[in-house]
Amino acid sequence: IATIMVIPLMSCGARLTIYALLIPAFFAPVWRPGMLVAIYAIGVLLAIPVAWWIRKKVLRQPPSHLIMELPAYHRPTLRTVLLHVWGQAAAYLKKAGTVLLAASVILWVCQSYPRRTEFSRDYAALAVQAELTGRARLEKAETPAQKQEIAAGTAAAIARLEHQRHREMAEHTIAGRAGKLLLPILQPLGFDERIGTALIGAFAAKEVLVAQLGVSFAMDADNAGQQLQETLRATYTPLQGFCIMLFALISIPCVATFTVTRKETGSWGWAFAQLGILTAVAYVVTFLTYTAGRLLGG
Repeated sequence: IATIMVIPLMSCGARLTIYALLIPAFFAPVWRPGMLVAIYAIGVLLAIPVAWWIRKKVLRQPPSHLIMELPAYHRPTLRTVLLHVWGQAAAYLKKAGTVLLAASVILWVCQSYPRRTEFSRDYAALAVQAELTGRARLEKAETPAQKQEIAAGTAAAIARLEHQRHREMAEHTIAGRAGKLLLPILQPLGFDERIGTALIGAFAAKEVLVAQLGVSFAMDADNAGQQLQETLRATYTPLQGFCIMLFALISIPCVATFTVTRKETGSWGWAFAQLGILTAVAYVVTFLTYTAGRLLGG
């Protein structure tokens, strides 16, 4: 049980997506390898005291002895391999078709509804106006370079309007409103409502945090990488960027981990306990890190 509870502290491939976005955004090239190693090492080292605390304060029972009888090893047959693969695949499909699907649908609804019908600006009219203005400037352009520059500027202006419309839609959803409600709790960690909304989306899958940040900052999903990094760098400090990675590393596991914990422990109680313990640890560690960083001038 103690091992299961701290397994999420080992960085997975989904979290690597978050690190790949934030480390280049906030740290110079010479620091990037060290930061990646450090964030992985923090998870491993933090698992030791957390597991010890769970073992001593939560479980409170004498250690059990593991006795395993090892069978004779033989070269696997094709039939054995196929049966094993089928059993594992069937178990995953059963899991994906029940709890994972239901949780994903709920999170999708939270990130998509209610739909916003009235906006702060008439984005359709503004897009038409930008296009007409671009055409008028193109007619006056004299060189191919000027025409190319005007066309690119017009396309960028229209794209910005569309992204701003998507951002207003995202802020109007259940997840967007929840991010605003959580703002008083998140501010001591250096987070704002956009990070809060992204962290809610990360419960579906950790890598969703990156996509959610792109939506919050009205970035085009096709070319959001470098542009989003530049926007994050201009909006937050390296200390805040590190705290985002730290919280994503330790906090609430994704739906898949939550489901597997329930399956392996046979109890919803342990799954919710894991969620609560790791999120509480994440809050305390991130708060102390952000507070210490500010005191040290970070």
